Amino acid sequence: MRIIGYEDRDELMQLDIAQTLYVNPTDRERLHKLLQEHGAVKDFEFEIRRKDGEVRTVSESSTAVRDARAT
Repeated sequence: MRIIGYEDRDELMQLDIAQTLYVNPTDRERLHKLLQEHGAVKDFEFEIRRKDGEVRTVSESSTAVRDARAT
């Protein structure tokens, strides 16, 4: 959480992440769609806005973890 300037998870969970952290909220939608389609994403680059307003470029690699009951 240090990269985005928030002290703890509780503070972060109060935010509308798509609108607050993502400089371009459609990047979050694209990331989610790629995870849904492929189950994993590697080196997905996007810009985030820190709590102090500074913009940083980050690269994310993620793997979807699904509940067996999820559709």
